[in-house]
Amino acid sequence: NKAVQTFAGKYNAGVVTYDANSASGIIEANAKSFGIAAIPAYDFSKANVIVSFGADFLGTWLSPVEYATQYAAGRKLSKSKKQMSRHYQFETILSTTGSNADFRTAIKPSQAGLIVANLYNLIAAKAGAATLNVGEVKDIKNLQKAADDLFANKGKSLVVSRSNDPNVQLIVNGINNLLGNYGNTLSISNSANYRKGSDASFAKFVEELKGGNVGAVVFLNANPVYNTPYGSELKTLLAKVPVKVSTADTPDETAALCEYIAPDHHYLESWADASPKK
Repeated sequence: NKAVQTFAGKYNAGVVTYDANSASGIIEANAKSFGIAAIPAYDFSKANVIVSFGADFLGTWLSPVEYATQYAAGRKLSKSKKQMSRHYQFETILSTTGSNADFRTAIKPSQAGLIVANLYNLIAAKAGAATLNVGEVKDIKNLQKAADDLFANKGKSLVVSRSNDPNVQLIVNGINNLLGNYGNTLSISNSANYRKGSDASFAKFVEELKGGNVGAVVFLNANPVYNTPYGSELKTLLAKVPVKVSTADTPDETAALCEYIAPDHHYLESWADASPKK
């Protein structure tokens, strides 16, 4: 990261980061809520009550190996631990996480954001806080029960969502804040570094390509022609860029369009200096 920033500073270059499996909504929401554009550190082992809206945290969401270990600790009983965590899952398609939930509710994708807002209102009403001006959803099984359980376990609960809409994630932040979960079951100060992508900055990059404002581009461990929604557009737009460099060690879809190939070290040649968390 430091090398990239040094290069960018010397040549007045913009740095665009994206994730093939985007978590930009969480990152944008945290930037608005806390001024920190990052994913929080979640600790499912400290949560007596877990509510997930489509987040398959045991299978595919963000850091499932880490979360599965935490989740298992919260579900395991011992002489000193007489009660396991309770888990509510609201989702459309059955996931690994949903199959392990104590209470699983099938919902329509179109309802997901509104249901999160309704959960906020149920908890806000209990806390004496202002509610959101949104329509009420009815007959959502286990929603009231989840709200009651969460409020009874303030500071020892956790609400997560896989939504990539920053507005939904802002409401999720609000729920966890009302419940006093920050600093207990999740931490923004000890944020994760493994997702830094910004959908907005990548969209801006594409617009700059369309305007002919990019003189050179370096693709560092990135193959956006293959793994972004702009793939077909990029094939055409990159032809207008005078200088294109890829660090790929194989002729992938993006490297095939570049004049210069400067292969980076592969994983057996370098340990690199990745830091998943601080």
